[in-house]
Amino acid sequence: YLIRKKLVNSVIVAIRNRHEQLRCFLKSIEVASKKVDQNSFELVITDLGSSEPNSELINKYLSTINIKYDYINYSG
Repeated sequence: YLIRKKLVNSVIVAIRNRHEQLRCFLKSIEVASKKVDQNSFELVITDLGSSEPNSELINKYLSTINIKYDYINYSG
Protein backbone atom coordinates (compact mmCIF):
# COMPACT_ATOMS: atom_id res chain seq x y z
CA TYR A 1 0.00 0.00 0.00
CA LEU A 2 1.12 3.50 -0.78
CA ILE A 3 0.72 5.83 2.17
CA ARG A 4 0.73 9.53 1.41
CA LYS A 5 2.81 11.63 3.77
CA LYS A 6 1.00 14.37 5.60
CA LEU A 7 1.77 17.92 4.57
CA VAL A 8 3.62 19.95 7.15
CA ASN A 9 3.24 23.44 5.68
CA SER A 10 1.04 25.37 3.29
CA VAL A 11 2.06 28.59 1.60
CA ILE A 12 -0.99 30.52 0.43
CA VAL A 13 -0.70 33.34 -2.11
CA ALA A 14 -3.33 35.54 -3.76
CA ILE A 15 -2.28 37.20 -7.01
CA ARG A 16 -3.65 39.49 -9.67
CA ASN A 17 -1.70 40.74 -12.69
CA ARG A 18 1.76 40.36 -11.13
CA HIS A 19 3.28 38.01 -13.70
CA GLU A 20 6.92 39.06 -13.23
CA GLN A 21 6.69 39.01 -9.43
CA LEU A 22 5.04 35.58 -9.59
CA ARG A 23 7.84 34.30 -11.83
CA CYS A 24 10.48 35.45 -9.32
CA PHE A 25 8.49 34.00 -6.41
CA LEU A 26 8.07 30.60 -8.08
CA LYS A 27 11.77 30.46 -8.95
CA SER A 28 12.62 31.20 -5.29
CA ILE A 29 10.22 28.52 -4.06
CA GLU A 30 11.67 26.05 -6.56
CA VAL A 31 15.21 26.65 -5.26
CA ALA A 32 14.09 26.42 -1.61
CA SER A 33 12.07 23.26 -2.26
CA LYS A 34 15.22 21.40 -3.29
CA LYS A 35 16.35 21.59 0.34
CA VAL A 36 13.23 19.87 1.74
CA ASP A 37 10.97 16.98 0.86
CA GLN A 38 8.75 18.27 -1.95
CA ASN A 39 5.75 16.47 -0.42
CA SER A 40 6.16 18.21 2.93
CA PHE A 41 4.56 21.44 1.73
CA GLU A 42 2.07 22.75 -0.75
CA LEU A 43 1.83 26.07 -2.52
CA VAL A 44 -1.75 27.30 -2.90
CA ILE A 45 -2.15 30.06 -5.48
CA THR A 46 -5.45 31.89 -5.91
CA ASP A 47 -5.57 34.08 -9.00
CA LEU A 48 -8.10 36.88 -8.59
CA GLY A 49 -8.97 37.49 -12.22
CA SER A 50 -5.56 38.19 -13.78
CA SER A 51 -5.52 39.17 -17.41
CA GLU A 52 -1.88 38.03 -17.62
CA PRO A 53 -1.00 34.39 -18.51
CA ASN A 54 -0.23 33.27 -14.95
CA SER A 55 -1.62 29.77 -15.47
CA GLU A 56 0.93 29.12 -18.24
CA LEU A 57 3.73 30.19 -15.91
CA ILE A 58 2.44 28.05 -13.05
CA ASN A 59 2.21 25.00 -15.35
CA LYS A 60 5.98 25.21 -15.91
CA TYR A 61 6.59 24.59 -12.19
CA LEU A 62 4.10 21.78 -11.57
CA SER A 63 6.76 19.10 -11.96
CA THR A 64 9.02 20.62 -9.28
CA ILE A 65 6.60 22.29 -6.83
CA ASN A 66 3.46 20.88 -5.21
CA ILE A 67 1.05 23.59 -6.48
CA LYS A 68 -2.69 23.91 -6.19
CA TYR A 69 -3.95 26.68 -8.49
CA ASP A 70 -7.39 28.26 -8.54
CA TYR A 71 -8.57 30.99 -10.89
CA ILE A 72 -11.45 33.18 -9.72
CA ASN A 73 -13.18 35.41 -12.24
CA TYR A 74 -12.92 38.62 -10.22
CA SER A 75 -13.24 42.11 -11.64
CA GLY A 76 -13.24 44.18 -8.43
